[in-house]
Amino acid sequence: MTISAGDVVVIPAGVLHGFRKILDQITYPNIRIDPDQVFPRDTYIQILSEQHDLVSSTSIDST
Repeated sequence: MTISAGDVVVIPAGVLHGFRKILDQITYPNIRIDPDQVFPRDTYIQILSEQHDLVSSTSIDST
């Protein structure tokens, strides 16, 4: 899987994961949301969707 700026990756608890190949420098937030599953599923999906929309609508100037 290749991920790019603006992508949101959800990794379920207990799933082993890591980076296979990093082509350049990366910066990423590590956010752990609701590990005890207190939020209803629909609320969780809404939060992720809003965050993705926020990141996707942000323009990044690389100059």
